[in-house]
Amino acid sequence: MTLIKSGKYLLNLIQEDSFYLGPVEEIAMHLPRQEQRKASRQHSAWAALDFMNEDVPKNEAYASLARWGIQLDTGNCVGIYLPKASIFFPNDGTAREGLERPIKKGPSNPA
Repeated sequence: MTLIKSGKYLLNLIQEDSFYLGPVEEIAMHLPRQEQRKASRQHSAWAALDFMNEDVPKNEAYASLARWGIQLDTGNCVGIYLPKASIFFPNDGTAREGLERPIKKGPSNPA
């Protein structure tokens, strides 16, 4: 676990050399799209970036997380999963696009 202080934001970065949420096939079969199942089956490690501030509006928090997520993508990432929103972006071009959305919305626009 690594704590990151970025301006007024506090983030928690967790990295694991294991499958995310359990056995790959059990998780993959619950994903609705073929490209999501393929990305899930290709992973062998995961990282979680959690926003720790409780007093920051949701849009602002997601924009900050998205900026960090883009910076952390080394090209070796098979996908991005947003558990609270139940959204999974395979890293086939849609992951970066998905991360750019909250940045474009900006902190003052409603979610």
